[in-house]
Amino acid sequence: DPAATPGDIEHELDRWNERHAAPLRPLNLPFENARDPERRLKIGYVSPDFRDHVVARFIEPLLQLIFLLLTLKLIDLLLLLKLLKIVLEAIIRLLSFCEPHSITDEKQTYRQTRNS
Repeated sequence: DPAATPGDIEHELDRWNERHAAPLRPLNLPFENARDPERRLKIGYVSPDFRDHVVARFIEPLLQLIFLLLTLKLIDLLLLLKLLKIVLEAIIRLLSFCEPHSITDEKQTYRQTRNS
């Protein structure tokens, strides 16, 4: 509602909290992991595209490299994250030059030539 005041919004947030978040609060248990800052950090990557998708084929070598660099302690995590950011920004810039419709057009052309 564009006419809602900050007080109205806060009231709705409180109602939502009471209805949805508060009933789940007893289930929010503390983590049992060690609080030692020197403990080994475990990082997980989750994506529905990792099973059988082109994304999995492109990301797997990158994940293997990350694992190798971190395991051999050839690079620290902060530097690795900075490098990944640079790489991902470069990939995004490259993808911005691709025309989204060109892949669809190529598929359509392929189907037409295959069916004729």
